[in-house]
Amino acid sequence: MDLLKKLLNNLALQPYAILNKEEGENHPKEFEMLLSLGMLKQDTFPQERWCPSCEKESVLIKTISKERAYTLCTMNEEATRDYFDPQTIKQWRFDAPPFISLFLKTLGIKDFSPTENISGLLWDFGNQEINGKKYHLFFTRSIDNIEKDKRSIITSLPDAAVFYLGVVHTSLPDGILLVSVLDVIKGIENNKIILNSKTFNSYFLKKIYSDESGDLELDKDIMLSPKNNYLLFHKKRGGGFSKRVKIS
Repeated sequence: MDLLKKLLNNLALQPYAILNKEEGENHPKEFEMLLSLGMLKQDTFPQERWCPSCEKESVLIKTISKERAYTLCTMNEEATRDYFDPQTIKQWRFDAPPFISLFLKTLGIKDFSPTENISGLLWDFGNQEINGKKYHLFFTRSIDNIEKDKRSIITSLPDAAVFYLGVVHTSLPDGILLVSVLDVIKGIENNKIILNSKTFNSYFLKKIYSDESGDLELDKDIMLSPKNNYLLFHKKRGGGFSKRVKIS
């Protein structure tokens, strides 16, 4: 899923990702699949293109004439104008909502009415059940881009779980479950997203969960390890426990 991964990484940086013709041709099978799923929409009159210099931002197209235009990288001070013929440009937009819809269906969530709490950045899906437990689900392109005074949208709710893109530098309360979308996606095949079940279940533990070593979860914060005679306490975000007690 090289193409989807790249688009999701780019989406963490911008409200939408841009895919050019050349990149699509490098991944023809995946491109056609994303196109058929409605995740890509052709940009008929492009006003921006993905920066060919830094490949980390979309930049405005400056038109000189019918056959001549340029873009200028804003992240590299030494970059010069990149000239091209605007008549030859062919590209597609990748937006969050179509991906989110398919992702939630992959999780078995079919009935949802998303609320776009912050335009193009944060979506709220209300209380949903995953692995036998209710969570208040959110999806965000970037946690770091959520302004401090608006983070209470997430932090004020019990059992909040946030699917996110990119890298998290923002500090949130330990009670918030943060789930990296790219961590739990294994690939995309036959017009559906394939989950990495083992990784996904390490985030969303079942009420009674047995791992490969035979350890059993007693509740969301306590794990019993009969083989090693340990009780594990205080589950950390993303797996692991902060305290281990020997039992006899």
